[in-house]
Amino acid sequence: MTLENQTEDVLAIEAIREAMNMLMHETSADIGDEEKAKQVRETLTDAFFRATRYVSRNKTQAGLDQIIRGLDAKEPEIRSMAIHTIGGIAYNEVYRKTAVTALIKTMKTDKEINLRREALDNLISLGAEHDLVILELGDTFVEILRGEHETYDEDNDKQHELLEMLYEAGIARASIAKTIVNILAQTLNNKDSHIRSRTIDIIGSIGANHENSALSAAKALAKVKDNKSAAATINIIKIAGLYQESEEVAAHALKETLENNDSIRTRVEAAYGLGIVCAKIPDGDPIVTLASDTLIKVLDDESYDVRTQAIYGLGAIGRGHQSMITAITNGLKQRLKNEPDKYIVEKLTGTLGTIKKSQPNNTQPPVNKILRTQLDKIREQASKIPEPVKIHRPEKVLFPSL
Repeated sequence: MTLENQTEDVLAIEAIREAMNMLMHETSADIGDEEKAKQVRETLTDAFFRATRYVSRNKTQAGLDQIIRGLDAKEPEIRSMAIHTIGGIAYNEVYRKTAVTALIKTMKTDKEINLRREALDNLISLGAEHDLVILELGDTFVEILRGEHETYDEDNDKQHELLEMLYEAGIARASIAKTIVNILAQTLNNKDSHIRSRTIDIIGSIGANHENSALSAAKALAKVKDNKSAAATINIIKIAGLYQESEEVAAHALKETLENNDSIRTRVEAAYGLGIVCAKIPDGDPIVTLASDTLIKVLDDESYDVRTQAIYGLGAIGRGHQSMITAITNGLKQRLKNEPDKYIVEKLTGTLGTIKKSQPNNTQPPVNKILRTQLDKIREQASKIPEPVKIHRPEKVLFPSL
């Protein structure tokens, strides 16, 4: 910057400071003449407007400090101009913290509700850029997403805007990811179905992107019990598939879903997901036994699709947990006695065959012996099962070579 430009800047800031001094003190009572007071206010307002334009173009700390003083002006239009000018300056990283701090104060303390809203609008726009916005306004964001905030009530457009800002910030910055998940976890009771769906997906995406938020995300999604539970279940599985610390939470959540959820779609996702999640947990962990017992019970589910996924889930566990092979084969054998659908029978025996092939003959002869014995008995039992009365599917080989 040249000396001439520096001088111009200093003079401009001095002019702004002088205008602000007058704005902060001149009132009708001071002047005495109402009409004259009005003219003075209009002149000063115009001067402030020109000052804000100058500071917006030629950003300096001294200029920002003077504009921040405008937040305390008596006239609402002055405070409004200051809010929007500061909001624009805040996109400059050098001045962001000062500007955000000033806007937060205004959002909380200005006596005009519309100005509090203007400040909050600017802060929401800045949230994806600055952690301070998220950290300071968590409770405010919860109120907005619940439809309980004074300035927004049940404004769905603002809720969607806020959700997208939180998504962008949560994906971009691990430092704030867990805080955002905890904010969103408090808003899963929103009456709007689309808002709930988007909230669930955002929690799942943030949890899957940042390990430090994975456990919090899984716990939050495990509490979803309404018609969005299928979406929550899918996101739980996604998170648990990436981060070990969330596996136990996911397993318990999926087990509870299988036992208590009426949605067939949700139980289908949970049945297979439980097997996939527990397949990664070390052999001998009590949660694996708990999951296997649950899936064995689910083999009696009224839904063909749920039973099918339970079989696949048990296969995933059996292939990775030698300690569970006997319990799983016994459970599958018991189901064979009562299974009326020959295609389910085929899946049962096929899964047992897959488990058998996963066992190394040279290192685990006792386990293979158990499997061979069980398979022989299962084939014998299955051969006695009568054909169902009505089966509308193309013929397939009942017992493929194992």
